[in-house]
Amino acid sequence: MSRLAGPNVGRLLTKPLVLKARSLTVNANVRGTGRVRLLDTKRKPLDGFGWVEFKGDSVEHKIDWSNRLSSVSGQVVRLEFQLKDCQLFGFDLH
Repeated sequence: MSRLAGPNVGRLLTKPLVLKARSLTVNANVRGTGRVRLLDTKRKPLDGFGWVEFKGDSVEHKIDWSNRLSSVSGQVVRLEFQLKDCQLFGFDLH
């Protein structure tokens, strides 16, 4: 099962979650554009966790921000995805 985005840009926002991870991977088949960023509980982008693009077909697109994911460990965050011509199957926080 996947979230399918067609030719128009779609957005997916996760529920708030307590982050206890050091890395993020995304399982997606991207023919157009796929990107992800980290937001706080007020849906404002977190410094150092802006948009990161991922392309191609992979079960483990590795997402690397300028800050380490572990630097926000224990905080409540949301992931925001923007997708165009893309199938998003899931993501893993490791």
